[in-house]
Amino acid sequence: MSEKGKNKENNLKKFDLQERFIDYAVRIINVSEQLPETKTGKHIASQIIRSGTSPAPNYGEAQSAESKADFIHKLKVGLFRRNPYGKRVERD
Repeated sequence: MSEKGKNKENNLKKFDLQERFIDYAVRIINVSEQLPETKTGKHIASQIIRSGTSPAPNYGEAQSAESKADFIHKLKVGLFRRNPYGKRVERD
């Protein structure tokens, strides 16, 4: 593949990321709707919907960055919003 062809392919991948985040969010919503209507199922559905739908708007916000450093900063802010305490659920 020529250098020009590689650059075009890389540009498509860059712009494709927002669409991939949106598709991911739709899949997460579909999975959450399959969970049982129990207290636990509703809690897990709520959690995965929040975490699974946040990357798209966070990435969209980062696109407004004025520099590469600003872009990285905006993504880090989005990561912090998703997990402000740095904790995750672990199994014994």
